Amino acid sequence: MKSHHSVRTTDLDDGTIAVMRARRVAQVEQRLTAGGGWEDVGLVFTRDDGHWEKPGWAGEQFRRHAAAAGLPRSGPTI
Repeated sequence: MKSHHSVRTTDLDDGTIAVMRARRVAQVEQRLTAGGGWEDVGLVFTRDDGHWEKPGWAGEQFRRHAAAAGLPRSGPTI
């Protein structure tokens, strides 16, 4: 858990804010579907039942989609 000293403020562009708002709407829909099985952990990206995703989940999803699109596994070397 982060301490109160590690809280940071980040500026977000309008596109990112729109994506985050859409994610919030989707999460409310997931909460309604899950009913009493919803676990509110206060996170933006969760499983369908509200529980947290394991660390590295987003990176795994990105790599899977990138591979499906035929993109290389790593960027250019400098």
